[in-house]
Amino acid sequence: PLSAVAGRPLSCPNHEGKTMEFYCEACETAMCGECRAGEHREHGTVLLRDVVEQHKAALQRQLEAVRGRLPQLSAAIALVGGISQQLQERKAEALAQISAAFEDLEQALQQRKQALVSDLEAICGAKQKVLQTQLDTLRQGQEHIGSSCSFAEQALRLGSAPEVLLVRKHMRERLAALAAQAFPERPHENAQLELVLEVDGLRRSVLNLGALLTTSATAHETVATGEGLRQAL
Repeated sequence: PLSAVAGRPLSCPNHEGKTMEFYCEACETAMCGECRAGEHREHGTVLLRDVVEQHKAALQRQLEAVRGRLPQLSAAIALVGGISQQLQERKAEALAQISAAFEDLEQALQQRKQALVSDLEAICGAKQKVLQTQLDTLRQGQEHIGSSCSFAEQALRLGSAPEVLLVRKHMRERLAALAAQAFPERPHENAQLELVLEVDGLRRSVLNLGALLTTSATAHETVATGEGLRQAL
């Protein structure tokens, strides 16, 4: 076909040395004289040169029609490519927003955690201080009573009569004072401490936090309806 377009005669593939000079309209093929007299004898045939220009013109029209699609395809490529680029940009923007939002939430959670830990340390520290002061007083009293009792027992057991009489007055006053001394035996503080931490609702909220809104609607397939079309300004 290329040589025919270029104006050069074509050799018949079925009959060597024969030139294809005829065209069979029924079979839409070129042929030589022997093909015409043989298998195409009952077909309507014309000279090849008489239909070449006609077919070239038809092909030219088809070529122009097809080539006319190129601007449309270029525009469509630009449109779809632009939407693809916008999608990538919006994806990056959404990803940045997600990261920033959850970083803020993580920071807020850490701040609240530190605040609770700080409050816990302060409350327990204050309670422990009261309890430790009371324990020191009780242990000091326990030590005084124990040492005084040991001294008195040792004097009674090992001391001579004159020695017992010499320390009797002092020991009697000492033991009487210890017996009458009031000690802080009831706790001045309690161990009441309870953490109220409602995490289930917060966990559910976090697990459902955020949403991605999208559709697959396109302008050429979308129709606007409703009263807004008639009432909107």
